[in-house]
Amino acid sequence: MSDESLPRLAAAPIPVQTHILRLEERTAQGKALRNVAARSAQKAWKPSAGRADPVDLLIKNSKGRVEELLPIRYGRMMASPFAFYGGANPHAATAPAAQQAPTAQADVITQLERLGALKAQGLLTEEEFAAQKAKLLGS
Repeated sequence: MSDESLPRLAAAPIPVQTHILRLEERTAQGKALRNVAARSAQKAWKPSAGRADPVDLLIKNSKGRVEELLPIRYGRMMASPFAFYGGANPHAATAPAAQQAPTAQADVITQLERLGALKAQGLLTEEEFAAQKAKLLGS
């Protein structure tokens, strides 16, 4: 985004909820917003100098989490924000019912993630977590 468009963006009004507007009104609003932030100006966006590195934020946020579960967490982040935030499959409506049914392994993984979250919140001790994990994994 170009520097000259920043003051106009800061002064731009907060848009109303568009889901209640008619299509013509939403289209007109979209075109009006292009006068504030043109598409061509958006390709020049650069992060501010003080912006934290996203990878560093993930590493910092992962401290204290169950190390074995981190690859699952990162895999969900890479696959889809929907899968990471809600555990939901954004394509579930189009997938056959057999594909939607959770597998026993997915159920165990979900339970392990929940246990890890409880441990990270301090609601489970390391010993309680290890005992429940062993029970789930059958070891």
